[in-house]
Order: sequence, then C-alpha cells, then structure tokens
Amino acid sequence: MNKRTIIEKTMKVTAFLIGIAIVFTLIIGVVRVSGNEMYPALHEGDLCIYLRNCQAVSKDVVVYNYAGELRISRVAAVDGDQVTIRDGSLFVNDILMSEDIFYATECEEEISDHPVSGSFILNDYRENQNDSRLFSDIEDDEIHGKVILVVRFRGF
Repeated sequence: MNKRTIIEKTMKVTAFLIGIAIVFTLIIGVVRVSGNEMYPALHEGDLCIYLRNCQAVSKDVVVYNYAGELRISRVAAVDGDQVTIRDGSLFVNDILMSEDIFYATECEEEISDHPVSGSFILNDYRENQNDSRLFSDIEDDEIHGKVILVVRFRGF
C-alpha cells in the first residue's frame, strides 16, 4: 500500500465516523431503560433507540426529561385534550381509551377533566405513578424523541 492509498482510506474512515457522530447527535438517540415504569413492554436494561425532534402523538412511547433525568413513558393525551381517570379507566375527551398496551394494574389516582397543555404521559405499569399524575404535563421541549426501536438486554 502506498502513502496516498493510506491517506484516502483514513479520510474515508474519518468521514464515516463524523457522519455517525452527526446522526447520533442530531437525528437519533439511545437510552437504557431503568426501572419498571414501562413493564411489560420494556424491561430494565433494554436499550431504546429514539428519533429526536419529532412530534409525539397519543400512544407513542417517548423519551423525555424530568428533573434532569431521561425517562421513558407513553403519551396518553396531547395539547388541547382533556384527561379523566376514573375507576381505573382512562378517558380522553370523554372517550374511554382501549388500553391493551399496558399491564392490567389498578390506577388508584383519580383525575377529573384535566386540560392538557403539552403531553400527558402515563407509564404502562400504572401502579408506578411517577408520571403526569405526579408531576403534571410534559412540555413539548422536554420530549427528546419517539422510541422507534428496542434492543433487548435481559439477563445480561
């Protein structure tokens, strides 16, 4: 191999690494699941790859910032919706939400006609109330992105 070939290959590898760094900085992110908030969909230790800067809609699993910590939960309602939790059931705009997406746990917290400003997020494992029932709505600028891929790391 001559010197020119080595320089060309080094430049290609460097450009590739810079491209990967840009993708992971501006377009996608990675976060490890900690806790049981999203059980059974997500388990502690799983890796979530999320798409940054996208608009969250109802039922999306999102990565958001609360108290300086990245967390993962599901969007139950968005800006302009009205949330009611009654008898363990979730109502958005007075419509009962069919929720076969979460582990059937009782939600003891009652919420009546809460107007959503931003995103109202709930954990799939509803007994863990470390979500909008505790700290209210999440502003859109606190949502880092929507989970698009889960890599399982159970038992490692």
